[in-house]
Amino acid sequence: MTAGEVRAARERLVQAKADLPDAADRVELLGALLDRLRDPTSEPHQKLVARLPAASGFSPEVVREGLRLALADWTGEALLALARRELGPDLGVRGARRLAPFETVTVVLGGALPMPTVIEMLGPLVVGSPALVKPASRDPLTARVVADSLAEVSPELGRAVEIASVRSDDGQAMAALCQAPCVVASGSDATMGALREHLPATTRFVPHGHRLSVAVLDARARGDALARDAAGLATDVCLWDQLGCLSPAFALVVGEPTVPDAVWGAVGDALDARAAALPRGRVAPATAAVLAHERQEAQMRADANADVRVREGNDFVLVAEADARLRPLPGHRLLRLLPAPGEGELARALADVAPHLAAVGIAASMEPVVRALLARSGASRLCPLGRMQAPPLSWSHDGQPVFLPLARWVDLEGPGAD
Repeated sequence: MTAGEVRAARERLVQAKADLPDAADRVELLGALLDRLRDPTSEPHQKLVARLPAASGFSPEVVREGLRLALADWTGEALLALARRELGPDLGVRGARRLAPFETVTVVLGGALPMPTVIEMLGPLVVGSPALVKPASRDPLTARVVADSLAEVSPELGRAVEIASVRSDDGQAMAALCQAPCVVASGSDATMGALREHLPATTRFVPHGHRLSVAVLDARARGDALARDAAGLATDVCLWDQLGCLSPAFALVVGEPTVPDAVWGAVGDALDARAAALPRGRVAPATAAVLAHERQEAQMRADANADVRVREGNDFVLVAEADARLRPLPGHRLLRLLPAPGEGELARALADVAPHLAAVGIAASMEPVVRALLARSGASRLCPLGRMQAPPLSWSHDGQPVFLPLARWVDLEGPGAD
Protein backbone atom coordinates (compact mmCIF):
# COMPACT_ATOMS: atom_id res chain seq x y z
CA MET A 1 0.00 0.00 0.00
CA THR A 2 1.10 3.54 -0.72
CA ALA A 3 0.91 6.36 1.79
CA GLY A 4 -2.24 7.60 0.07
CA GLU A 5 -3.90 4.20 0.30
CA VAL A 6 -3.03 4.01 4.00
CA ARG A 7 -4.65 7.41 4.61
CA ALA A 8 -7.75 6.33 2.67
CA ALA A 9 -8.01 3.17 4.77
CA ARG A 10 -7.83 5.24 7.95
CA GLU A 11 -10.63 7.49 6.69
CA ARG A 12 -12.81 4.45 6.11
CA LEU A 13 -12.09 3.32 9.66
CA VAL A 14 -13.09 6.70 11.06
CA GLN A 15 -16.43 6.33 9.29
CA ALA A 16 -16.81 2.74 10.50
CA LYS A 17 -16.37 3.78 14.14
CA ALA A 18 -19.82 5.38 14.16
CA ASP A 19 -21.42 2.01 13.35
CA LEU A 20 -19.65 -0.05 16.00
CA PRO A 21 -21.99 -2.06 18.26
CA ASP A 22 -22.16 -0.99 21.89
CA ALA A 23 -19.65 -2.37 24.36
CA ALA A 24 -21.64 -5.37 25.55
CA ASP A 25 -22.53 -6.46 22.02
CA ARG A 26 -18.94 -5.93 20.83
CA VAL A 27 -17.47 -8.13 23.51
CA GLU A 28 -20.12 -10.80 22.89
CA LEU A 29 -19.40 -10.79 19.15
CA LEU A 30 -15.65 -10.85 19.68
CA GLY A 31 -16.12 -13.73 22.09
CA ALA A 32 -18.03 -15.58 19.38
CA LEU A 33 -15.06 -15.00 17.07
CA LEU A 34 -12.68 -16.50 19.65
CA ASP A 35 -14.93 -19.51 20.03
CA ARG A 36 -14.84 -19.99 16.25
CA LEU A 37 -11.07 -19.69 16.07
CA ARG A 38 -10.52 -22.28 18.77
CA ASP A 39 -13.01 -24.78 17.27
CA PRO A 40 -10.91 -27.27 15.25
CA THR A 41 -13.88 -27.94 12.94
CA SER A 42 -14.44 -24.27 12.06
CA GLU A 43 -13.40 -22.76 8.73
CA PRO A 44 -10.96 -20.17 10.19
CA HIS A 45 -9.24 -22.76 12.38
CA GLN A 46 -8.89 -25.14 9.47
CA LYS A 47 -7.52 -22.34 7.27
CA LEU A 48 -4.79 -21.68 9.84
CA VAL A 49 -3.93 -25.37 10.14
CA ALA A 50 -3.84 -25.82 6.36
CA ARG A 51 -2.08 -22.62 5.29
CA LEU A 52 0.04 -21.43 8.19
CA PRO A 53 2.81 -24.02 7.68
CA ALA A 54 3.57 -22.70 4.19
CA ALA A 55 3.20 -19.07 5.28
CA SER A 56 5.27 -19.22 8.46
CA GLY A 57 7.58 -22.22 8.02
CA PHE A 58 6.30 -24.24 10.97
CA SER A 59 5.49 -27.91 10.42
CA PRO A 60 1.79 -28.88 10.16
CA GLU A 61 2.10 -30.88 13.38
CA VAL A 62 3.48 -27.91 15.32
CA VAL A 63 0.75 -25.60 14.01
CA ARG A 64 -2.02 -28.04 14.85
CA GLU A 65 -0.80 -28.83 18.36
CA GLY A 66 0.28 -25.25 19.07
CA LEU A 67 -3.16 -23.87 18.21
CA ARG A 68 -4.93 -26.59 20.17
CA LEU A 69 -2.96 -25.93 23.33
CA ALA A 70 -2.81 -22.13 23.11
CA LEU A 71 -6.46 -21.51 22.21
CA ALA A 72 -7.99 -24.10 24.52
CA ASP A 73 -8.89 -21.54 27.20
CA TRP A 74 -9.34 -18.50 24.93
CA THR A 75 -13.12 -18.57 25.13
CA GLY A 76 -15.83 -15.97 24.81
CA GLU A 77 -16.43 -16.30 28.55
CA ALA A 78 -12.74 -15.64 29.26
CA LEU A 79 -12.83 -12.52 27.06
CA LEU A 80 -15.89 -11.15 28.85
CA ALA A 81 -14.33 -11.82 32.26
CA LEU A 82 -11.11 -10.06 31.24
CA ALA A 83 -12.97 -7.07 29.77
CA ARG A 84 -15.04 -6.67 32.94
CA ARG A 85 -11.98 -6.96 35.15
CA GLU A 86 -10.08 -4.23 33.30
CA LEU A 87 -12.89 -1.96 32.09
CA GLY A 88 -15.41 -2.46 34.91
CA PRO A 89 -18.64 -4.49 35.07
CA ASP A 90 -20.31 -2.04 32.68
CA LEU A 91 -17.39 -2.22 30.21
CA GLY A 92 -16.23 1.35 30.26
CA VAL A 93 -18.30 3.08 32.95
CA ARG A 94 -16.79 3.41 36.42
CA GLY A 95 -18.90 5.87 38.39
CA ALA A 96 -18.12 9.31 36.96
CA ARG A 97 -15.27 7.91 34.85
CA ARG A 98 -15.89 6.98 31.23
CA LEU A 99 -13.83 5.07 28.71
CA ALA A 100 -12.88 7.31 25.75
CA PRO A 101 -11.75 5.19 22.77
CA PHE A 102 -9.20 6.54 20.35
CA GLU A 103 -10.51 7.42 16.90
CA THR A 104 -8.35 4.65 15.42
CA VAL A 105 -5.54 2.38 16.61
CA THR A 106 -2.68 1.21 14.42
CA VAL A 107 -1.47 -2.34 15.11
CA VAL A 108 1.98 -3.33 13.80
CA LEU A 109 2.36 -7.08 14.15
CA GLY A 110 5.64 -8.98 14.47
CA GLY A 111 6.93 -12.50 14.89
CA ALA A 112 5.65 -15.72 13.38
CA LEU A 113 3.18 -17.01 16.01
CA PRO A 114 -0.56 -16.58 15.40
CA MET A 115 -1.81 -16.02 18.97
CA PRO A 116 -0.34 -12.52 19.51
CA THR A 117 -1.98 -11.48 16.24
CA VAL A 118 -5.38 -12.57 17.52
CA ILE A 119 -5.29 -10.69 20.82
CA GLU A 120 -3.60 -7.57 19.40
CA MET A 121 -6.25 -7.30 16.68
CA LEU A 122 -9.15 -7.79 19.10
CA GLY A 123 -7.85 -5.39 21.77
CA PRO A 124 -8.72 -2.10 20.02
CA LEU A 125 -12.19 -3.39 19.15
CA VAL A 126 -12.87 -4.37 22.75
CA VAL A 127 -12.34 -0.76 23.85
CA GLY A 128 -14.23 0.65 20.85
CA SER A 129 -11.51 1.70 18.39
CA PRO A 130 -11.23 0.58 14.74
CA ALA A 131 -7.88 -1.01 13.91
CA LEU A 132 -5.48 -0.47 11.01
CA VAL A 133 -3.35 -3.64 11.01
CA LYS A 134 0.06 -4.23 9.42
CA PRO A 135 0.60 -8.03 9.23
CA ALA A 136 3.87 -9.60 10.33
CA SER A 137 6.24 -10.41 7.48
CA ARG A 138 6.78 -13.90 8.91
CA ASP A 139 3.03 -14.53 9.28
CA PRO A 140 1.03 -12.70 6.60
CA LEU A 141 -1.88 -15.14 6.97
CA THR A 142 -3.32 -14.93 10.49
CA ALA A 143 -4.33 -11.25 10.33
CA ARG A 144 -6.33 -11.84 7.17
CA VAL A 145 -8.01 -14.95 8.58
CA VAL A 146 -9.03 -13.00 11.69
CA ALA A 147 -10.30 -10.06 9.63
CA ASP A 148 -12.33 -12.30 7.30
CA SER A 149 -13.82 -14.22 10.23
CA LEU A 150 -14.66 -10.98 11.99
CA ALA A 151 -16.64 -9.78 8.96
CA GLU A 152 -18.61 -13.05 9.01
CA VAL A 153 -19.42 -12.69 12.71
CA SER A 154 -20.38 -9.00 12.39
CA PRO A 155 -20.24 -6.83 9.23
CA GLU A 156 -19.97 -3.73 11.44
CA LEU A 157 -16.93 -5.10 13.24
CA GLY A 158 -15.52 -6.35 9.95
CA ARG A 159 -15.57 -2.81 8.54
CA ALA A 160 -13.71 -1.63 11.66
CA VAL A 161 -10.56 -3.54 10.65
CA GLU A 162 -8.37 -2.73 7.66
CA ILE A 163 -5.31 -4.76 6.67
CA ALA A 164 -2.43 -2.51 5.61
CA SER A 165 0.32 -4.35 3.73
CA VAL A 166 3.04 -1.73 4.02
CA ARG A 167 6.72 -2.20 3.20
CA SER A 168 8.83 -1.42 6.24
CA ASP A 169 11.34 0.40 4.03
CA ASP A 170 8.67 2.69 2.54
CA GLY A 171 9.17 5.70 4.80
CA GLN A 172 6.16 7.64 3.55
CA ALA A 173 3.77 4.72 3.91
CA MET A 174 5.14 3.88 7.37
CA ALA A 175 4.75 7.50 8.44
CA ALA A 176 1.13 7.45 7.23
CA LEU A 177 0.57 4.20 9.09
CA CYS A 178 1.84 5.78 12.30
CA GLN A 179 -0.36 8.89 12.03
CA ALA A 180 -2.72 7.54 14.66
CA PRO A 181 -3.54 8.59 18.22
CA CYS A 182 -2.49 5.12 19.43
CA VAL A 183 0.02 2.65 17.96
CA VAL A 184 0.52 -0.90 19.24
CA ALA A 185 3.58 -2.74 17.93
CA SER A 186 5.41 -6.03 18.36
CA GLY A 187 8.87 -6.98 17.15
CA SER A 188 12.54 -6.52 17.82
CA ASP A 189 13.89 -3.65 19.90
CA ALA A 190 15.36 -2.23 16.69
CA THR A 191 11.90 -2.26 15.09
CA MET A 192 10.44 -0.45 18.09
CA GLY A 193 13.14 2.19 17.82
CA ALA A 194 12.53 2.68 14.10
CA LEU A 195 8.79 3.07 14.68
CA ARG A 196 9.34 5.74 17.31
CA GLU A 197 10.96 7.90 14.64
CA HIS A 198 7.67 7.95 12.70
CA LEU A 199 5.40 8.69 15.69
CA PRO A 200 4.01 12.12 16.49
CA ALA A 201 4.86 13.29 20.00
CA THR A 202 1.20 13.02 21.04
CA THR A 203 0.74 9.40 19.97
CA ARG A 204 0.15 6.75 22.65
CA PHE A 205 2.76 4.09 21.93
CA VAL A 206 2.34 0.54 23.29
CA PRO A 207 5.52 -1.35 22.29
CA HIS A 208 6.15 -5.05 22.77
CA GLY A 209 9.86 -5.46 22.05
CA HIS A 210 12.25 -8.40 22.26
CA ARG A 211 11.29 -10.96 24.91
CA LEU A 212 12.47 -14.43 25.85
CA SER A 213 11.62 -17.00 28.50
CA VAL A 214 13.54 -19.41 30.73
CA ALA A 215 12.88 -22.81 32.28
CA VAL A 216 13.95 -23.90 35.79
CA LEU A 217 14.62 -27.57 36.58
CA ASP A 218 15.37 -29.32 39.88
CA ALA A 219 18.83 -30.90 39.76
CA ARG A 220 17.78 -33.41 42.44
CA ALA A 221 14.55 -34.58 40.76
CA ARG A 222 14.36 -38.25 39.87
CA GLY A 223 11.86 -40.83 38.67
CA ASP A 224 8.36 -39.85 37.60
CA ALA A 225 8.78 -36.25 38.77
CA LEU A 226 11.83 -35.75 36.57
CA ALA A 227 10.14 -37.47 33.63
CA ARG A 228 7.14 -35.11 33.90
CA ASP A 229 9.36 -32.03 34.12
CA ALA A 230 11.45 -33.16 31.14
CA ALA A 231 8.34 -33.91 29.07
CA GLY A 232 6.89 -30.50 29.87
CA LEU A 233 10.13 -28.75 28.95
CA ALA A 234 10.34 -30.70 25.68
CA THR A 235 6.82 -29.57 24.77
CA ASP A 236 7.66 -25.95 25.54
CA VAL A 237 10.78 -26.15 23.35
CA CYS A 238 9.29 -27.99 20.38
CA LEU A 239 6.09 -25.98 20.05
CA TRP A 240 6.75 -23.07 17.69
CA ASP A 241 10.35 -24.30 17.30
CA GLN A 242 11.60 -22.28 20.28
CA LEU A 243 10.92 -19.03 18.36
CA GLY A 244 8.22 -17.37 20.48
CA CYS A 245 8.68 -15.00 23.39
CA LEU A 246 7.28 -17.73 25.66
CA SER A 247 9.66 -20.40 24.36
CA PRO A 248 12.38 -21.39 26.87
CA ALA A 249 15.61 -20.00 25.46
CA PHE A 250 17.59 -22.04 27.98
CA ALA A 251 17.01 -24.08 31.15
CA LEU A 252 18.61 -23.49 34.54
CA VAL A 253 19.24 -26.69 36.53
CA VAL A 254 19.18 -25.62 40.18
CA GLY A 255 20.78 -27.41 43.10
CA GLU A 256 24.04 -28.98 41.86
CA PRO A 257 27.35 -27.57 40.55
CA THR A 258 26.98 -29.49 37.27
CA VAL A 259 24.07 -30.84 35.27
CA PRO A 260 23.35 -34.33 36.71
CA ASP A 261 23.38 -37.33 34.37
CA ALA A 262 19.78 -38.12 35.29
CA VAL A 263 18.54 -34.67 34.24
CA TRP A 264 20.67 -34.69 31.10
CA GLY A 265 19.33 -38.08 30.04
CA ALA A 266 15.69 -37.34 30.87
CA VAL A 267 15.62 -34.06 28.94
CA GLY A 268 17.37 -35.62 25.95
CA ASP A 269 14.97 -38.57 25.86
CA ALA A 270 11.96 -36.27 26.19
CA LEU A 271 13.20 -34.09 23.34
CA ASP A 272 13.73 -37.16 21.18
CA ALA A 273 10.14 -38.27 21.73
CA ARG A 274 8.52 -34.85 21.37
CA ALA A 275 10.55 -33.83 18.32
CA ALA A 276 9.49 -37.01 16.56
CA ALA A 277 5.83 -36.10 17.10
CA LEU A 278 6.37 -32.40 16.34
CA PRO A 279 8.89 -32.09 13.48
CA ARG A 280 10.86 -28.89 13.21
CA GLY A 281 9.88 -26.49 10.43
CA ARG A 282 11.97 -24.62 7.89
CA VAL A 283 15.35 -23.24 8.94
CA ALA A 284 16.80 -20.45 6.83
CA PRO A 285 20.31 -21.12 5.47
CA ALA A 286 21.85 -18.32 7.53
CA THR A 287 20.21 -19.65 10.70
CA ALA A 288 21.28 -23.21 9.86
CA ALA A 289 24.87 -21.95 9.64
CA VAL A 290 24.58 -20.35 13.09
CA LEU A 291 23.13 -23.56 14.54
CA ALA A 292 25.95 -25.61 13.03
CA HIS A 293 28.56 -23.21 14.41
CA GLU A 294 27.10 -23.31 17.93
CA ARG A 295 26.87 -27.11 17.85
CA GLN A 296 30.48 -27.43 16.68
CA GLU A 297 31.71 -24.86 19.21
CA ALA A 298 29.92 -26.74 22.01
CA GLN A 299 31.42 -30.04 20.83
CA MET A 300 34.93 -28.57 20.94
CA ARG A 301 34.33 -27.40 24.49
CA ALA A 302 32.94 -30.84 25.37
CA ASP A 303 36.11 -32.48 24.05
CA ALA A 304 38.10 -30.35 26.49
CA ASN A 305 35.73 -30.38 29.50
CA ALA A 306 33.84 -33.40 30.77
CA ASP A 307 31.16 -31.16 32.32
CA VAL A 308 30.11 -30.01 28.85
CA ARG A 309 28.06 -32.51 26.85
CA VAL A 310 26.36 -32.38 23.46
CA ARG A 311 23.50 -34.53 22.26
CA GLU A 312 22.15 -34.16 18.75
CA GLY A 313 18.83 -35.79 18.05
CA ASN A 314 15.99 -35.64 15.60
CA ASP A 315 15.56 -31.89 14.93
CA PHE A 316 17.21 -30.72 18.18
CA VAL A 317 20.56 -30.08 19.84
CA LEU A 318 20.97 -30.36 23.61
CA VAL A 319 24.01 -28.88 25.34
CA ALA A 320 24.87 -29.29 29.02
CA GLU A 321 27.09 -26.36 29.96
CA ALA A 322 29.71 -26.26 32.70
CA ASP A 323 28.45 -22.95 34.11
CA ALA A 324 25.56 -20.50 33.84
CA ARG A 325 27.35 -18.09 31.51
CA LEU A 326 25.00 -16.75 28.86
CA ARG A 327 25.91 -17.91 25.35
CA PRO A 328 24.25 -17.38 21.94
CA LEU A 329 20.62 -18.53 21.83
CA PRO A 330 19.73 -19.17 18.18
CA GLY A 331 16.44 -20.96 18.90
CA HIS A 332 15.22 -23.63 16.48
CA ARG A 333 15.50 -26.22 19.27
CA LEU A 334 19.08 -25.66 20.40
CA LEU A 335 18.60 -25.94 24.17
CA ARG A 336 21.31 -25.22 26.73
CA LEU A 337 21.12 -26.67 30.26
CA LEU A 338 22.95 -24.31 32.63
CA PRO A 339 23.90 -25.41 36.18
CA ALA A 340 22.93 -23.07 39.03
CA PRO A 341 24.15 -24.59 42.32
CA GLY A 342 22.12 -22.19 44.49
CA GLU A 343 19.80 -19.20 44.57
CA GLY A 344 22.70 -16.80 44.10
CA GLU A 345 23.72 -18.37 40.79
CA LEU A 346 20.06 -18.53 39.75
CA ALA A 347 19.59 -14.85 40.50
CA ARG A 348 22.73 -13.89 38.57
CA ALA A 349 21.72 -15.97 35.55
CA LEU A 350 18.25 -14.38 35.49
CA ALA A 351 19.74 -10.90 35.91
CA ASP A 352 21.48 -11.31 32.54
CA VAL A 353 18.10 -11.55 30.77
CA ALA A 354 15.85 -9.69 33.22
CA PRO A 355 15.15 -6.69 30.93
CA HIS A 356 13.78 -9.08 28.30
CA LEU A 357 12.27 -11.81 30.48
CA ALA A 358 8.69 -12.72 29.61
CA ALA A 359 8.00 -15.97 31.46
CA VAL A 360 9.62 -18.60 33.63
CA GLY A 361 8.54 -22.23 33.43
CA ILE A 362 9.07 -23.89 36.80
CA ALA A 363 9.50 -27.56 37.69
CA ALA A 364 6.83 -28.61 40.17
CA SER A 365 9.29 -29.41 42.96
CA MET A 366 11.00 -26.02 42.58
CA GLU A 367 7.95 -23.81 43.06
CA PRO A 368 8.14 -23.32 46.85
CA VAL A 369 11.89 -22.69 46.67
CA VAL A 370 12.23 -20.24 43.80
CA ARG A 371 8.81 -18.60 43.30
CA ALA A 372 9.62 -15.66 45.60
CA LEU A 373 12.99 -15.17 43.90
CA LEU A 374 11.53 -15.37 40.41
CA ALA A 375 8.87 -12.81 41.28
CA ARG A 376 11.73 -10.29 41.51
CA SER A 377 13.27 -11.32 38.18
CA GLY A 378 11.19 -9.04 35.97
CA ALA A 379 9.15 -11.86 34.45
CA SER A 380 5.47 -11.12 33.92
CA ARG A 381 4.43 -14.78 34.03
CA LEU A 382 5.38 -17.80 36.17
CA CYS A 383 3.89 -21.13 35.11
CA PRO A 384 4.42 -24.90 35.24
CA LEU A 385 6.63 -26.56 32.65
CA GLY A 386 4.53 -27.76 29.73
CA ARG A 387 2.27 -24.69 29.94
CA MET A 388 4.66 -22.01 28.75
CA GLN A 389 3.04 -21.95 25.30
CA ALA A 390 -0.50 -21.70 26.69
CA PRO A 391 -0.83 -18.32 28.44
CA PRO A 392 -4.29 -17.32 29.65
CA LEU A 393 -6.08 -14.62 27.69
CA SER A 394 -5.58 -12.34 30.72
CA TRP A 395 -1.77 -12.68 30.78
CA SER A 396 -0.24 -9.29 31.56
CA HIS A 397 2.06 -9.13 28.56
CA ASP A 398 5.14 -7.08 29.47
CA GLY A 399 3.65 -6.60 32.94
CA GLN A 400 0.79 -4.37 31.84
CA PRO A 401 -2.98 -4.84 31.38
CA VAL A 402 -4.29 -6.19 28.08
CA PHE A 403 -6.87 -3.52 27.15
CA LEU A 404 -6.27 -0.53 29.40
CA PRO A 405 -3.24 0.84 27.51
CA LEU A 406 -5.37 1.07 24.34
CA ALA A 407 -7.79 3.78 25.48
CA ARG A 408 -8.17 6.93 27.56
CA TRP A 409 -10.44 7.60 30.51
CA VAL A 410 -12.40 10.80 31.11
CA ASP A 411 -13.58 11.97 34.54
CA LEU A 412 -16.98 13.71 34.58
CA GLU A 413 -17.43 16.45 37.18
CA GLY A 414 -20.28 18.72 38.13
CA PRO A 415 -24.04 18.24 37.59
CA GLY A 416 -24.92 14.88 36.10
CA ALA A 417 -21.77 13.13 37.26
CA ASP A 418 -22.28 9.93 39.27
